[in-house]
Amino acid sequence: MWMKSIDSLAAKYSGGHDISEIVRELQSHYKRLYNPETLPEYRFVQEFGKDLSIAYESLLQFYKARNRTHSLALLKQAIDMYWGIHYRIKSQYPFRKHLILEGISPILHQCRDMSVAVPGSYNPDSNLTTIQLFKPDIEVHRTAQLPRQMCIQGSDGNEYTFLLKGLDDLRLDERVMQLFGLINSLLSKDSETARRSLAIERFPVVPLSSNSGLIGFYSNTNSLNQIVIENRKA
Repeated sequence: MWMKSIDSLAAKYSGGHDISEIVRELQSHYKRLYNPETLPEYRFVQEFGKDLSIAYESLLQFYKARNRTHSLALLKQAIDMYWGIHYRIKSQYPFRKHLILEGISPILHQCRDMSVAVPGSYNPDSNLTTIQLFKPDIEVHRTAQLPRQMCIQGSDGNEYTFLLKGLDDLRLDERVMQLFGLINSLLSKDSETARRSLAIERFPVVPLSSNSGLIGFYSNTNSLNQIVIENRKA
């Protein structure tokens, strides 16, 4: 998450754009930095915590300055420090395709027989399917946001797979799924479309915050981008 935010900060700075949104994003990272929970997080703080704090202090001094034009040196100093940290993180933490849940979220790893429904499964007309446990293996997809693929075992014995996406607002996606639900209800009421069983396939979209959420994942499917690329090669 640090590398993505630093990339965005450097891009907006070099393009002369407002960096307020990225600074707010960094603030949420610092809250986590100052409250590590797992062993990898403690190691990260020991390695990068001091330099990240110094860079952040320069950034805050720039924002508190009455005349920001005369304080651009502070901003440049912060950007240069962040960029150096970015390079060190990239060299010391290569991309990992597989993660272990216990190492990144001990609390979720310990959760058993919860009273919380499996995301996207709630139906007032059927029995509640609750979360029995979270599977220990996490797969990282090498796309722009590096979403994590995780699996939840439900109380009905079935497994439910989701993509956990960060730095992405899924509230619009949720609204699209709700629109599809409305369309499906209209299709079911029309005799011709109902006879042909026409409907739009939906999948769960569960926003967890303004910049993170869960999306239902289905295997043996292709993205539109992948289909286009394969047809171009053909």
